Formats: sequence, C-alpha cells, structure tokens
Amino acid sequence: MTNYYMGIITVLLMPMIFARKQKNKKVYLSLAVAAFLLCFGENSFLHALLYRFVPMYSSFRFPTLNRIFVAMFVLLCLAPVLQDILQTGKIAKKVLLFTFGLMIIIIGVGSAAAVTEYLHNVDGMQDAANIKTFAETMMRLGVILLVYLGVFYMVYTRQVVMIWRKILVTGIVVIEVFTCFLGELPITIARYPQGQYSWDVATQKNIDREFNLYEKRKRGVNFAGHTRSTSGLNSQQVVFNQTFDEEGYCSFLLKATNDFKQTYFRNIIEQNPEVYFSNHVITPDNISYDEWVSRGGNTSEQIYTDQGLEEQIREYQTLNPKITAQDALNLTQTDNGFAVDGNMQAGENQTGRVRLYWDTKETDTISMAVDFMDSEGNHQTVSGDYTLTEQDGRFYTDIYFPSLDKVYQQASVTMDGQVPANAELIQTERMTTDNIVDVSWFGFNSIQMTVDAPTEGYVTVLQAKHKGWTAYVDGEKTEIATINNCFMGLHVSKGTHTIVMKFRPKEWFIGGAISALYVIVLFVMLIRYGRKKCK
Repeated sequence: MTNYYMGIITVLLMPMIFARKQKNKKVYLSLAVAAFLLCFGENSFLHALLYRFVPMYSSFRFPTLNRIFVAMFVLLCLAPVLQDILQTGKIAKKVLLFTFGLMIIIIGVGSAAAVTEYLHNVDGMQDAANIKTFAETMMRLGVILLVYLGVFYMVYTRQVVMIWRKILVTGIVVIEVFTCFLGELPITIARYPQGQYSWDVATQKNIDREFNLYEKRKRGVNFAGHTRSTSGLNSQQVVFNQTFDEEGYCSFLLKATNDFKQTYFRNIIEQNPEVYFSNHVITPDNISYDEWVSRGGNTSEQIYTDQGLEEQIREYQTLNPKITAQDALNLTQTDNGFAVDGNMQAGENQTGRVRLYWDTKETDTISMAVDFMDSEGNHQTVSGDYTLTEQDGRFYTDIYFPSLDKVYQQASVTMDGQVPANAELIQTERMTTDNIVDVSWFGFNSIQMTVDAPTEGYVTVLQAKHKGWTAYVDGEKTEIATINNCFMGLHVSKGTHTIVMKFRPKEWFIGGAISALYVIVLFVMLIRYGRKKCK
C-alpha cells in the first residue's frame, strides 16, 4: 500500500469538526488559506496542496516548518471527534454525504482521465502514460473512499454491534496513522531557490536549457513508456558538464508535481547513482590538473572537470550496471526476422530487459521493430535503431519492455540482416559499476562506494552539493568539493578507498521529530479527551 491517501480521514471528518468546533473553524480556515498561499511560488499546485493542506500526508513526508502549525492545529480538532465516534459508536450523516460526494468526484475525474488516456493512445499523442498513471491513482483513491464509506454507513445505520463499530473506526485510524511506504520516510521535501544551484548566471541558463532538451527527448523517444532512461543513451553518453542525466539524477518520484529547478538542489537517488573518477581537473583559466595541484590549489568552490566523460575515462573504465540475473530465452528464426519466447518482465527493480547477442558484427546499429505480446494476448510495438556493444568478443544490444508491469510471452522482431545467435532476460542492479568506481549500496539519503583510483583525482557524484551532505573517505570525514559549480566531488589519492556519503540536514531531524510528535500528540489528545468524557 502506498501513502498517497494518508490523511484523508482528516478531510472526511471535516463536517463533524466544523460542527463541533465553530470557533476553531474560522481559525482553521484562516490557517488553511495561509498555507494555500504558501503554495504559490514554492511548488506546483497539487504538490503544495497535498503536502501543506493534508496534515498526515505532510507529517510522514517530513514537512518543512511553514506547514507544521496547520497540521498541529488540525490535531486539536480531530482528536475529540475521533474520541466521540469511538465512545458513542455514532457518526454524523454529513460525513457520509461528504465522503460519498468526494468519492463520486474522484472517480469521475479518474474516469475522465482514463477516457482521455484512451483517446490519446488512439490519436498517437504523447504523455498518455502520465495521464494513465493519474487515472489509476484516482481510481485507487476512489476504491479506498468506497471502503471507508461502507464502514461509515455500517456505523451510521448501526448494522453491527457497538464493539465492532469501534473496531472498524479504530482500524481506519490505525491505517491512516501507520500505513506508509517505508522506503520514502527519509525523504526531505525542502525547497531551495533556483539561484542556489549556481552563482553563475550562464550556468543557470545552461541548466534551464538542458532541462528543456531533456523534456523534448523524454517526449520524443519514450521507448519504455517510463521516466527512467528514456533517451536510450548509456551512461557514458549522458554524463556531461551541467547536463541532466536521465538515470538517478533528478527526482522522478516528485517530477509530476515539482518544478525541476526546485528539486534540482535536493535530488533523490532513485536509479543508478552516476559517479565517476576524473584526474582531468581545471580552473576557469584552464590550468592543468598537475599545475593546479603544484600551485597549492585546493579551493573547493573552484574545481572544474572536463565536459566530456569519454575524454576523462580510459578504455578500461566503462559504466555499466551490475548483472544480478540472466536467464536464457528461446530464440527462433522467422521469415522476416526472429522471435523470442519465454516469461519476460522488467522485474521488481524494473531493470529487466531482453539482451540479444551476435557472434559477429556487420554494422554498428541495427534497425528493428519489436512486437511484444503479453500474457493476456495484447500487443505493443516499439521500433528504432539499436547500437551494438562489444563484450568478451561478442556483440549485444538491449531491448526494453514497453510496460514495466506486464508479463510478456513473446517478442517478434522484424529486421534485415543477420539474426542474433541467442537471447537472454537480463536483470541488473540500479547501481553504476566499473573498474574504478563501484557503488555497493545507495538509498534516498546515503550512498556507499569503493574507488580504485589509478591516479590522484576527484570522485564526482552527480548530486547537487548541499550543506546537509557529509562524506567519509576511509572512515575520515572529508570536505566535499564543488564540481562544475554544482556537483559533489571528493579528493582521493591513488589507491583503493571506501567512501560513505550521508544526507542529514537539519530539516531531516526536525521532520523526524515532528513526525513522531504528531502521532504522540494524537494519542495524548485521545486519552485526555476520553478521560474528560468519562468524568
């Protein structure tokens, strides 16, 4: 279960809160308007509305301080109402009507989005996947509200005995308080001004331009129907100075509701962390690395690396995810190409793909049209030019699935030329590895890696530098340099080093304390109000 609906109980019980707290209603509405105004200029409307207006949702996402007062005030109104329901086993009719109306609206919006997504697919329009995701979210929320409505109705009509009415309401409260996606708990939703990612105006314009290019690539070459790695470029081709990488670089989790420039300074490592070693370090005057070091240059804010990754990395250093599993697939030749059979899917970590192997290479790229048939008999087709990569004397290319959720039974490929010798289903870790940098573990707010530096140089992490980051090289705290006006860099000597990086800003600890305090205050209010009622 996900936490996109957390806090909905606060909204559903609002009619009872307003009825019992006439004086507080005006104050709460004033606070709500204030929080609403804070939305503008900070985030997009939907994101700000959910994270600042719905208390439970914001608290479990570690809220920023400007919406804590709203959440705490709602507790003072919510606790007595919940206690009344638990003690009397009664619920106001207004709650049923409000829940029913909200459910109808949400299901209606979800249905409209589903119809729009269908029409988009028919017309061949782009961005249908985003509309489909929104429609699915609305429909899931509608189902949750339907379940809640059923519970409220049984309580209101007294179709079950008192003890079961209390158990049902208590169950909803427990779900609302404790149901969350644990992997997202450490996320710090903090907004930083655009100017903080660089003091240089030209760099800011460069970043804006690259983001626009990324958006065009995403819409134009969305071969997987997915926000991950949509350009089809591999790691060596997308890592450039001040360029937005498309795997593990920006926050795709919040992309639908956040302006990219506002999340750029606090990126979430969701896919492959892009980390590379460079001994080609220059200053704005293009002083060579050796000369720069000999001058004693070690100013963290004046470190630059060359723009092209391929110019920095030697032949023995290539960036590839670790293969965790590879299963042979049945490959048969057809009149116009070949077919691959077997149970094929992206897997739990969504890294699965079909890898085709050739013993010899006739051309560098191969044009193929791939028709995927899923387990329900539905067909989806992708096509394009696929680049061959050499590995251990053989050549391969990867074909990604058009959907990450479906199980495919067959992939029929139409092509000219030599058919591949065999095919495998490949699963990889969402980590970058090579002969120099090996990322052993990463999470939302930490990353661990081993670096075998061939020379003295810098390990560059494509995450924006922030004062909340700390780094330890071989167990010793190390200053984090600023690479290319933005990224994090760690100076290392020649040899093997273990690096641990952690993101622990003040907001992280404040948010954690507020999240715990939220639950504590809720139960304290319930107990105190219950004792008063008993007296």
